[in-house]
Parts: sequence; structure tokens; C-alpha cells
Amino acid sequence: MNWHRVLTGAALLGLLGLALGCASTPSGDDGGDGDAQDQTSLQVSATASELNVGETATVTAELTTGGSPASGTALSWSVTPPGALTLSAAASTTDGAGRAAITVEGAQPVSCVLQASTAGGTVDTVSIAVAAGRMLFVNESTGEYFTAPNTSSATATAVDFGTDEIRFVLGHQVGGTRLFLSDELGETFWVHDLATGAGTEFTPDESGVATGPFVAAIGSDGSQVVRASETSSGAAGGIVVSSASGTEPTELYAPEAAENAPTAVSLSPDGATVAFITASGAVMTVPLAGGDAAAVDLDGAEIANSLAWLSSGDLLVSVRRSAGAGEPTILRVDVDGLDDPTELIDPGTRSFIAVDSLDNVIYDDVPATDPSAPRVINRRDSPSYAAVAALVQRGADSRQPRFLAP
Repeated sequence: MNWHRVLTGAALLGLLGLALGCASTPSGDDGGDGDAQDQTSLQVSATASELNVGETATVTAELTTGGSPASGTALSWSVTPPGALTLSAAASTTDGAGRAAITVEGAQPVSCVLQASTAGGTVDTVSIAVAAGRMLFVNESTGEYFTAPNTSSATATAVDFGTDEIRFVLGHQVGGTRLFLSDELGETFWVHDLATGAGTEFTPDESGVATGPFVAAIGSDGSQVVRASETSSGAAGGIVVSSASGTEPTELYAPEAAENAPTAVSLSPDGATVAFITASGAVMTVPLAGGDAAAVDLDGAEIANSLAWLSSGDLLVSVRRSAGAGEPTILRVDVDGLDDPTELIDPGTRSFIAVDSLDNVIYDDVPATDPSAPRVINRRDSPSYAAVAALVQRGADSRQPRFLAP
């Protein structure tokens, strides 16, 4: 969350006044020219321009008349679209300093406009983008999975898959709550919806399903599963897309050598492209509609650990600069090759990455000075990716964060 960006209505109303059917009235309450000493001005600001569902911010309105604080004036508050924010009050009164403040809470994942107005028609607004979602991560020692809100110092909750048997998460839905699961032996598979608890058995064709935490991805509408395949003998296969139950399989990619076999896949937000990591640590893409696979330039890095898509269509790739040496870093990569890769986040000990609906980066991190220290799941917020928000601190074995929309 970028807590330093505060949008005020002065810039926004020029763009949104017509759409909202209102305009700021800097002069007298009747909107006429009036004398300078009677001019009324209202300015609204917020402590955050972006919120996750459940997060709060303080919104302050400051009212002046003739340049002096206007106390005792009633203000009305409203949000467009309705329900995007929960307001602590729909009306308030300015204090001796001409200020009135309310608390807002993110309620629905949508960009919205919060408006304050006087009875005489003086209006100002502030824009707030509301995101939603939770993280999913695993304790590698116990095999337990947990979810937690995508907020600082979040409280994690164990996932109940509705059975005492072990389940492994092999993939997740783009912008949704469905998971691709396997049993302990990797012989039976399901698409499981965390939101409803419903599960649908997935029956692969003879191409099978590879093993690994990121070998599958579910399309945003839930109708398709993209997976790395594996032969009955255990040999690595290619990439197959099918229905959510496993029917109508189509091979998208067949490696020419074992080193090019996929070990992790990720589906782009628009559902058009599959990015994957090969056994040699390279990154490639292939169109979901079919076509040739293409290598992705990693700026000399030899080993990719994890990847995730930004809403722009760029890839984030967690890489090591050389085999067995060099600190991991996260690259931003133009998959079309028009721009050179750039280092998005400074080198560190992070490995698995995810991206939330605001393009903030979630990653697991181990303190470089003490690898046995508790592993922290952090978030760095778009667009600067500078400030670090500690989301969950569980233990040295908590890894593999994923972002799940509500």
C-alpha cells in the first residue's frame, strides 16, 4: 500500500464532475460570484488511496469561508458506487478548525469516489481503490496450508479441505478461489473451491499430471486447467490444457529435450498466454490458443525459481544470477522482448512470489544473516516497490505464497 499518495478532489473533479453530476463550488454556497470574504472552499483527503477489503483509512474534510475555518457546518458523505466503502458516519459536523473526519473501510473490490458536501452545494471528492484477496501458503514440514488476509500483521487460519487425508496444492485460479489439488500419492486430483468447499474430481488423460507446487493453473472463469504433464513412467511431459474435469485435453507444448520440460506454469491475467519454468531454470511462454513456444530473456540469470504476472502483461520472475551462487532477485520482464528486463526489487533471500490485484508483490523471505530464523511473508507495493509490509510470520518452513481473490 502506498500510504503517501493522497488524491484530493481539486484534481479529480475536473475529470469526474460530469459523471458524478456535481462540481466543486469554491464561491458562496449559492454558487454565485459573491465577495471574496464569502467564498467557501472544501478539501477532502485520505490517509490511503488504496485499500484491501477490511482495511481502513481516515478521510478528512476541511471547510473554509473567506479563508477562515468554517466551524459547526454539517457535511454529508456518500460513495460511488454505493457499497464500495463502509462509512463510519453518513454525516458529520466541522469542528473549530473547520475539519470533520470519518473512517472508511474497504468493502468491495472496485475503484470508487467518496464525496463530502454541504447543504449549500459545496462539494469535494477523493478517489480510493479497493482491492480484495487473501494469501495461501504452506508449512512445508507439516504439509498444512493456511490462508490469511492480504494485510499487515495478518492472522492465519488453517485450511480445511473437508478430509483428514493429505492434500497438496498444485495450482490455483487466476483471480479466484479455486485450487488444483492432488492426494498424497499424486494419483487423484480435484478442483477445490475454498469459498464454497465444493470439489470436482479431475481425471487427466494418459498424459498425466506432473508433481510440484506450481504445475497447474486454473483459468479466471474456472472452466479450464493448464498443467504440466507427466507420462505413466514418470518421465516429464509438456503442457496440456483441458476442461476443469480433465476432458477435451489439448497439448500446447512438447519439449524437444528433458531440460526443456516444464516444472511450473502460470497463466496470464487475460488468459491468453502460459508462462512456464523449464527443468533447466529457463522461462518460456506459449499461447493458450496454440502456437510456438518462445524463450524469455532473463538478463543473464540462469535459474528461475518462481514467476507471476502483472496486470500489464509483464512477468515477474524470481531468479538467481548463477547456479549455486548469487543472491535471488525479482526481475520485471517484457515477454514480447521490446524492453530489457529490470530489477524490480533489490537482491535478497526471497524465492516464491505472487502478485495481488493491485500489482503489489507478495513473497517469502528468510533473513540472510540467519536462515533458520522465522520465514516472513512480505508485500511490496506498486508502483515503487520500496516499502516492505510484513504480512505473516509463521516459521522457517512457511513458504509458497499465492494470492487468492474473494
